[in-house]
Amino acid sequence: SIAFPNSKTYLRTTIGFTYQQDRSDNHVTDTLLNKTLYYEEFFKYPALRISTLLSHNFNSRNTLRAGFSINSTGGDMFARKYLSAEKYDTLINAKTTGWYNSYFAQWKYRPLQAVEINTGINVFHSLITHELLWEPRLSMVFHLPQGQTLSLGSGLHSRLEPLSIYNYSIKVDKTHRDTKNSDLKTIKSLHFTLGFNRQFGEEFNLGFEIYVQSLFDVQVSSLKTNLYSVFNASYGLPDIILENKGKGMNKGIEFTMEKDFTRNYYCMMSASIFDSRYRASDGNWYSTYYNNGYIFNFTGGKEFPVGKSRQNTLGFNIKALLRGGYRYTPVDEALTMSRRRIIYDISETYGKHLPSYQRIDFGVSYRVNKKNSAWTFLSDVQNITDRHNAVIKRFSFASGKIVETYSRSVGLVPVASVRVEF
Repeated sequence: SIAFPNSKTYLRTTIGFTYQQDRSDNHVTDTLLNKTLYYEEFFKYPALRISTLLSHNFNSRNTLRAGFSINSTGGDMFARKYLSAEKYDTLINAKTTGWYNSYFAQWKYRPLQAVEINTGINVFHSLITHELLWEPRLSMVFHLPQGQTLSLGSGLHSRLEPLSIYNYSIKVDKTHRDTKNSDLKTIKSLHFTLGFNRQFGEEFNLGFEIYVQSLFDVQVSSLKTNLYSVFNASYGLPDIILENKGKGMNKGIEFTMEKDFTRNYYCMMSASIFDSRYRASDGNWYSTYYNNGYIFNFTGGKEFPVGKSRQNTLGFNIKALLRGGYRYTPVDEALTMSRRRIIYDISETYGKHLPSYQRIDFGVSYRVNKKNSAWTFLSDVQNITDRHNAVIKRFSFASGKIVETYSRSVGLVPVASVRVEF
């Protein structure tokens, strides 16, 4: 960061490098204890990002910000699965790099002391999808009496998919694959928000926000008989040809209550009620896999000064989560019984809920403050109630009946760590 002598201008530049590597092997052992590699994948994702922001304060009413972000991302991607007789089907085998950049300008104007207007434009340039997109944004904040604020906002945003989506080899016939999704474009989203916040004293805040997100150019299957959308992807890569003809709609309301960390304790509660839907390639609207309906979070903690000089700190923290279950598609019982195999009711795609997801985490920390360093010992118990939440519902047909089974999350997980600051 550089602050210029006039105290009205500063320049901030950030450089970051990240590297992610994932490897997975899946082996199958037969009755003779012969071990066969059934599936393997290996992904490397290095990324370099450089961003620069220049801010100039003309006067108490006008502030201008401008800058850019340059991003280089790479991928070394390989995946294959077993076919037969030591033959493998290669799903992806690519090494590639790509660039995407953003250029922006933002003007903050205060026509009155209680009114703040932010206008801006973001230019998104992607050499991965070969797009140049203009994304206008506008927001207003009204500072009302008694610590109240009212805010409105809107803007156009776009999102790139992982490099593996563009480089995956799609099965075009029984023996050949090809990278049919390399020409996909970004998803676009038009956001609208309305928020209200009320501050009580110097410690407590209460707020809510209503939002609507209208999405378009969403990647869906090119076949009208396939209801796939990237909105519902939770793992794996789609082995189908995609096109940017889908849509989506997210809308909801969020409530937040927050007590700042004062008098050695804090707490925050948030609740969200929402609806998330997508339009598939058949032109119909369905719930998304993640349309839980509601989410409730609570986080709180308290610290106690301990030690001879009360220089050390003993802390307790708790975090609770309650949300609606993920969605699943029910079985068409009549067709399943007549054909003696599982047939899903596609008219009810993601039409049913799994049981609600519940989790409570509890942690204890002890911080030893020394003259030139600090040691913190932490002990956390995740999912302290040892609840095994249902995350996937599966159906199978056996002995003339429909059999239902659940895949469940892990139970209680203890975690211990030590942090040193110097």
